[in-house]
Amino acid sequence: MLIALYGLTKAFYWIPNAGLSAVIIHAVADLVASPRHVYSFWRVSPLEFVIWFAAVLVTVFSSIENGIYTSVGASIFLLLVRVAHPRRNILGQVTTQTRDGATTRSYVPLEHDGFINPDVQVKAPSPDIIIYRLHESYVYPNASATDLQLVDYVRDNFRRGVDMSDVSNSERAWNDPGPPQGTNSADLAAKNEAKPDLRAIVLDFTATYVCVSLSLPYLKTLCTSPQIDTTGVQSLVDARQAIERWADHPVEVHIPCVIAATVMVNTHRVFAVPLRGRCISLESTCPPGRRVWI
Repeated sequence: MLIALYGLTKAFYWIPNAGLSAVIIHAVADLVASPRHVYSFWRVSPLEFVIWFAAVLVTVFSSIENGIYTSVGASIFLLLVRVAHPRRNILGQVTTQTRDGATTRSYVPLEHDGFINPDVQVKAPSPDIIIYRLHESYVYPNASATDLQLVDYVRDNFRRGVDMSDVSNSERAWNDPGPPQGTNSADLAAKNEAKPDLRAIVLDFTATYVCVSLSLPYLKTLCTSPQIDTTGVQSLVDARQAIERWADHPVEVHIPCVIAATVMVNTHRVFAVPLRGRCISLESTCPPGRRVWI
C-alpha cells in the first residue's frame, strides 16, 4: 500500500474514474451497517450510538475529517466522564439455592438502581462491615469523588465514636456544621447509639476484571486488571483517617485484586494490615497472581 501511494500515484491518472469508484465502493461496502446491527448499538450503549450517529451526520453533510474529529472528541469526553464518575456500589448479600439444593451467596448492590430485581431481598453481609465495589480503576480523576462517597456513607450509617451532641458550635471544627437547630441532643445521642459500629471496609475491585479467551498457543486468556496510582493510595489514606476519626478506633481496610505487587506492599505499609496468608476475594474472580494477600 505504501509503495502504491508513494511510487505509483502518477499511474492512477490513467485509470478510469469508473474503475477507481468500483475499487472504493468495494472497499467500503462492508462498512455499511445493517439496521439490525445499528439497533444493537443502541441496546448496548445509547451514548455511544449517539456519538456514532453524530459522526455519520457530520461526515455526510460536512467532511470526513470533521466526522473523525467529532467521533474522537466525543469519545474522549465520554471516557473522561466515565473515569471521573464511575459506578460505585455498597454491596449486600443475596442467598440463592440451585436446583440440586446447594446454597450460594452472591454480592449485589444494596440499592435497587434498576439493574437488580426489586423483588430480591438484599441484606448487609454484616452490620459492622462495608463492602465497597468500584467499577473503574482507582486513579486520580475519580479518587476524590470515591472517597467522599465512602466517607459520607460511613457518617450516615455508622456510629460516631465520640458523642458530640452536647458540644456547642463554637467548639466544633470549622468543617463540622453540627446538628440542625431545634434538635434534641438526647434524641441525637440515642440515634447515634442505635447505629452499628464500623470494624472493617472491603474495597472490591473484582468488577473491573475483563477476561478474553484467546486461541493462541502461548496465551490462552488475557485479563485486564484494575490499577491504583499514587493519588489513589493517598486518597485511601485520607479516607481511612477521616473514617477512623469518626469511629474513634482503628478500622481495617482490605483491598482484593490489585494488580501490582508494589501496590500490595504499599497498601500493606499504609494500612498496617497483618499478613495472615489468605486471599480476600468475594467471588473468587481474581486471576492467579492478581490477588492481594493480607
